[in-house]
Amino acid sequence: MKNRGYYKSKCDGIYAILIKTRAGWRCEETNTKVNLQCAHILSRRFFATRWDFDNAICLSGGRHLYYTYHPVEWRKFIDEKFPGRYARLEQRALQLQKWSREELKQLYETLRDISDRGGGFDFSTLPKQATKLIKRGGRNDSGHSDAGAGQD
Repeated sequence: MKNRGYYKSKCDGIYAILIKTRAGWRCEETNTKVNLQCAHILSRRFFATRWDFDNAICLSGGRHLYYTYHPVEWRKFIDEKFPGRYARLEQRALQLQKWSREELKQLYETLRDISDRGGGFDFSTLPKQATKLIKRGGRNDSGHSDAGAGQD
C-alpha cells in the first residue's frame, strides 16, 4: 500500500507540470523557456493551499531563487501581477488541513486526469474540478503542515 508521502510527491509533480502548462511553458516574469519551476505564492507547507491553482506561477529557476530570498519583493510582484490574490490565499492557507492517504490518492487521480487532457485544457474550469477537492473545507484536524514538508 502506498503511503501519504508517495501521493504528496506525485501530486506535487503533476501540479508543477499543470502550472507550467498553464503558463505556456514560459516564465511568467521574464518570458524565458529555460529552467522553469513551479513557484508557490505561499509556502507549500500550508496544505490548505499547497495544490490550489491560484497559489502558484511558473518562474525561471533564477527568478524563483531570487524571490525565495526577497519576500518583500515577491509580495510586491504578486500584488502587482495578481491584485488581491496574496491576501485571499493567506486567508485560505490558515484553514487547518491535514490530508488523509485516501484524499491524497483522490487528488492525485484528479490531477492526473487533468494532466492527461494535455495542452487543450481550459484552466478557467479548474474551480469546478480539482480545486473542489483542494478547497473542500469543513475539517479542522491536526494542523496545516506535516513533518518534513518542504517550503518554497
